[in-house]
Amino acid sequence: MNNKLLPKIRARFWCQSIIDSLNLHSCAELLDLKKLYHDDFAEKYQHIFTTKESVSDASFVFCTDPFEDRTWKSYFNGTPPD
Repeated sequence: MNNKLLPKIRARFWCQSIIDSLNLHSCAELLDLKKLYHDDFAEKYQHIFTTKESVSDASFVFCTDPFEDRTWKSYFNGTPPD
């Protein structure tokens, strides 16, 4: 097996699992989450996260834009996260 292929598959699977977990349909919808305020994100997705801390962490990752759009898109193209 090509060892360079496995990290690409993992990255794509990881991204797809995020989309599926948040009941989204595309990378574009995932990127649109940054338009939500923390409270809006929490209200919409609190059923997925078990604690207020995990909701806050997720809100930071998806809503405050710590990752650039091109970073997320590269994950979807198979670039593994660090």
